[in-house]
Amino acid sequence: MGFKAHVVTEDSASGAQIIEGSLRFDPSKNQYLQRTFGSGNRRTFTLSYWIKEHGKGTSPFNNPHILWSGTAVETRGGMVHRGTGATDAGRIYMFNQVSNTTNSAVWTNSFHRDFSAWKHVVFRVDSTISSPSTNRVLIYINGVEQEDEYKTTPAEDLEFQINLNQEHRIGRGIPDDYGNFSLSQYYFIDGQALGPENFGFTDPLTNTWRPKKYTGTFTGTNTFYLPMDGNTPVGEDQSGNNNDWLARGFGGTASIDKATGAFPILNTVNGGRVATAGVRTDSSANSLILAVPFFDIATDVSDVINSGSSAKTLTLSNVDATDDRTVFYGGSHYINSSDTITFPGTDWFSHTNFTLEFWANITDYGDLWTVDGNNCSWTIGTGAGISIDGNGIPRVNFGGSSNINIPLNKWMHFAYVKSGDGSVYNLYVNGRKADASSTGNGQNSGQWILGGTRSDVNDRADWYVQDLRYYTTAKYSESFVVPSTIPEITPDSPSGVVGGSAPSKIVSGSFVTDGDGDYLQVPNHADLRFGSGDFCVEGFIYFSETSGNATVAGLWNSGANRRSWLLQVEADNRRLRGFFSTDGSSVTQVNGSTGQMTRNAWHHVAFTRGSSAFKVFLDGIEVGSATSSSSLFDNSNDDIGVGSAQGGTGSDTTTGFISNVRIIKGSQVYNADFTPPTNPLTAITNTKLLCAQSSTSATDAAVIPTGSITANGDAVASNFSPFNTNINTVRGQVSGYPTLDPNNRISNAVLSNNNLTWTCNNSDSGTVLANVAVDSGKYYWEVTVDNGHRFHAGVHVSSGPRLAPNDAGLTPNDWAFRSDGAKVHNNTESTTNFSNVSAIGNVIQLAYDADGGNLWFGANGLWFEGNPSTLSGPSYTGVTSTSGISPFLNRRTNDNGASINFGQYPFKYVPPTGFSPINSASIRAASGPIANPTQYVDVITYSGSSSSSNFVTGLNFNSKPDFVWIKSRSGNSSPDTQHHYLVDSVRGANGASGTAKLYSDDDDEENGGQTATTNGVRFILNGFELTTDNDGTNDDNEYVAWCWKAGGDKGTFNRDGVGYASAAAAGLSAGTITPTGASIGTRQGFSIITWTGTGSAGDIPHGLTQDPDVIMIKNRQNNSTDWYVFGKHIDSTFDDRLTLNSVGNAVSSSSALNGTSAISSTIVKLGANEGTNGSSDNMLMYAWHNVPGVQKFGTYKGNGSDNGPMIKLGFRPALVIVKSMDANEPWAMYDNARRTFNPNSKGLYANEKAEENDGSGRYKDFLSDGFRVIGTSGEQNTADNDYFYMAWAEAPAFNLYGAQSNAR
Repeated sequence: MGFKAHVVTEDSASGAQIIEGSLRFDPSKNQYLQRTFGSGNRRTFTLSYWIKEHGKGTSPFNNPHILWSGTAVETRGGMVHRGTGATDAGRIYMFNQVSNTTNSAVWTNSFHRDFSAWKHVVFRVDSTISSPSTNRVLIYINGVEQEDEYKTTPAEDLEFQINLNQEHRIGRGIPDDYGNFSLSQYYFIDGQALGPENFGFTDPLTNTWRPKKYTGTFTGTNTFYLPMDGNTPVGEDQSGNNNDWLARGFGGTASIDKATGAFPILNTVNGGRVATAGVRTDSSANSLILAVPFFDIATDVSDVINSGSSAKTLTLSNVDATDDRTVFYGGSHYINSSDTITFPGTDWFSHTNFTLEFWANITDYGDLWTVDGNNCSWTIGTGAGISIDGNGIPRVNFGGSSNINIPLNKWMHFAYVKSGDGSVYNLYVNGRKADASSTGNGQNSGQWILGGTRSDVNDRADWYVQDLRYYTTAKYSESFVVPSTIPEITPDSPSGVVGGSAPSKIVSGSFVTDGDGDYLQVPNHADLRFGSGDFCVEGFIYFSETSGNATVAGLWNSGANRRSWLLQVEADNRRLRGFFSTDGSSVTQVNGSTGQMTRNAWHHVAFTRGSSAFKVFLDGIEVGSATSSSSLFDNSNDDIGVGSAQGGTGSDTTTGFISNVRIIKGSQVYNADFTPPTNPLTAITNTKLLCAQSSTSATDAAVIPTGSITANGDAVASNFSPFNTNINTVRGQVSGYPTLDPNNRISNAVLSNNNLTWTCNNSDSGTVLANVAVDSGKYYWEVTVDNGHRFHAGVHVSSGPRLAPNDAGLTPNDWAFRSDGAKVHNNTESTTNFSNVSAIGNVIQLAYDADGGNLWFGANGLWFEGNPSTLSGPSYTGVTSTSGISPFLNRRTNDNGASINFGQYPFKYVPPTGFSPINSASIRAASGPIANPTQYVDVITYSGSSSSSNFVTGLNFNSKPDFVWIKSRSGNSSPDTQHHYLVDSVRGANGASGTAKLYSDDDDEENGGQTATTNGVRFILNGFELTTDNDGTNDDNEYVAWCWKAGGDKGTFNRDGVGYASAAAAGLSAGTITPTGASIGTRQGFSIITWTGTGSAGDIPHGLTQDPDVIMIKNRQNNSTDWYVFGKHIDSTFDDRLTLNSVGNAVSSSSALNGTSAISSTIVKLGANEGTNGSSDNMLMYAWHNVPGVQKFGTYKGNGSDNGPMIKLGFRPALVIVKSMDANEPWAMYDNARRTFNPNSKGLYANEKAEENDGSGRYKDFLSDGFRVIGTSGEQNTADNDYFYMAWAEAPAFNLYGAQSNAR
């Protein structure tokens, strides 16, 4: 059983707060929150929030303004995260300016450029503190007080430009400066200066900072709490102080499963993107008298929802259905200034109480409709200007509402409610109740016309409409949460997984047809010939064609006059039809009405006979009938067609999908209106055929009377289904999802829509990678075509070079589908089996099995080759890399555009069985990383004491270390003359009684050839004791110690904390050479092995459970042999090696190891080489292999840019060592202890005695899931040079709860 992320509950998460989502601020949509404060305490307050930054904003400075006050440049103030366009990019600061004079400016010395993880920020402000002045503004990141730089120290008792009686904003600065970020759990506490412990805590299980619910008081004039998690309307204060914020630029904010109102009229699957059979249950159905989805057709379905209502016939003039813009289903209707929709009757808005609710996307302000001629119009003006008036006289006016905003080109939900005694009018916009009171003398009643009847068309609005409903009761009395298929509250949270990490097994599917001879052929049998008895033919159909017929099933041969029965859709008239013949020639039709069906939606259809009554049912409603007592023609010659009218020739085939076809002989099943099935059909009594249910095989049948089904043409199975079996299969989990990476793209790639939409011009390749790399698990994602030109969608080796301009064939690092119908890899393409899907709106599907190295491509519900649900027939095999695989997009020709979805929004098609959306939960489940790597690897700094004893503790091992590497950093005792000291428990770390040391910067023998007596390092619990003052480990200097835990020191031979007396007892019997000592940690993949060299070829066991990725070997008794470093990433044949004590590039050393398979899962084959197996010499080997969440070894290629490569590790590093394999460059070492924030500029060189350097061009950013190279120094980033890296973890990218590790 694989690892499953721990599910967060209030009890199980060590007191952690459950956070179910966050609010995305998209700079391309000018989204922000706005409120005018009252007069608060301007000297003392606290701001706390969780933030995940997503890259650049829209202004030159690209600043996420977390809280900003003032609308003038001269006097302003607030808290800001400096954007990537600024010279101080990445700093977090608080700024205050009055009359163009800056009187306070405090910012972090740390740079925060991690765009893939959450961090918690607290500003603790108290200017009443007299001393020290530096405590007047404190900034905490993930619970740690920052090393702040006071550019301008705030004066004592300074009144900040925050918390005063003026406009404040979240997400927008001055001028129009919008950021690109997500927020959650936003607290402002007026009058209290609080520390981070009130809002978070360090989780002892994961050693990470996690959210905690604030339990303090909410006193203070301007105190507010915005959860931003989707459980309450955006901007609604939950502190109890009613300090609500106006949401500007935001629309439908939550997924359907989190909404509390404004649900779709129709049943839907895939998070609302696809309509399916029937209507949704409505708690206010008894008062519903109008319900028009305004999807493909403008049909009132209120009579289906409310049996007491009758269907109203609408009169449309020039109004067209469109799929340009939609909230649900995939379509809407557009009303421009010359179009009208007239509702029958004249009693609209005459009821004592009523509710009118609808979705609108307004492209030009004006009248949405008129009632009673021109005597009453519903007008939307700029911003919040909403009024209902007649002849200039206000009837109801909401124009003064301060908490609502209606932007153009944004889907907005409106609910207009009349309640009480009939004089109270309320308006709800996106679920927020307008705070303006109603005025005027009420709403007119009369004939109601959308588009209106104003003679001046310039007074009319241009707008899209969907899901319009009218109730004769007041449906809403309080604010509510509205749903969306592209919610702005996304399931991305710092708290972790609130549901299981894996999608449920898909229990039903369909088969897909393209209208060109694709159908299923079922062998003829008497059970499928009905005679004069009762029968039922039913199934689900999703059709796309606009002409011809779309067949569900039939026994029908027109050409040979062998007609019997047939169920199909007349596509051009969008009506359901049943046919039967009693003589094989003449035909009786049982027809529904024209315009009853919608394209691109699932419908349940049924054709039944009960005695002499023939009926057709559409979505459970009887829509046609006929009478005959005769027997149907007994056609025993032709096969039954599913998806075709003629089982032998394939006429009238469907373009779309057919699912769950069931044929009953002997029962009518349905003889009156019914609720259509919401689960896969089963074999009830008299079932003779049940097919088209499998998501893996089109020919599977649960019931068939004889033989087997034949799939004709390109009919194949799909997991597209009319049933929503589990929201997690289409939405993913409440956890972190990747996006396209603004830090890993070619310059002409432009990202928008929360970094999920990609556009590029034709000036360059436009390549962009996702900000995730996977090396285990099975994943599914979708790419929607936004531009008709060719582009690539595929996967890329995360550390490989990005594509060159106009690269037609891609490289060995890339495997992709090209949108015009080809698969492409390494400059080779194949068009066989592939279709052109470059038209706008097509959905490209990708499924990647990282465990098996297999990749599948599909589009619009059809897999081009094989089927990922059965792991069969992939388009590419061998798609693997130890550095991980990243999804990518790339331009092929002309300008391009596409949108990618990793599961943060509902998928159009359900993922294949066993494949997950890409998110922190599924990645964690696949890799199963160690929850707290600091129990195995840790870094600590200390000061030398120049005395005989110095205890250095603070490691997280809960035991002694087994390997400690010490280097002086700086100080007064010539640190640049002191060695790197390497000490381990196998060779001896026993203080004054004997410590064996080696130097990584020298080829010298152990202890410089001297017996260790006083030069002592003694390992103790969680640290070590230094027992001398003159050997370079305890002088008057500052030091760093990199420490590892292996298998302990309880015996000569140690494995996983248990000591053994012999090598064989410790499991070290493989090979021809017997170790003399060992310490092996199999969980963390690290071993220390010593042996006596033989001077000839031989095999030494390494003790690990798999092939080591890296081994270091040193002859301990020879003062002229180098440190040999081998690895499969340096040279897979183990011929080339690197030298730890040298700047040299990779060189051949064919005799050092024995053969091209020198490293296996049990042994290392040594050659007859003095450096690896010197005769009678004491030898040492350190061996590591990759362990998720603990350590990773690999290579990357330099790009020669200041914005260097991003190396995905799957963890936030504690220690990174980099070495050029192509040039004479040093072994650069960077860690998280000497520099706790970015950029990490504190370098040491393993091959040199030099003290710590801080040179430009050689920085690293340590990020939550890897590191980024900053600068062009040859030691790390010469263009096209290959670099070898070794990295050890501080924290896995995804913690025990499936949440991302904290951003650094």
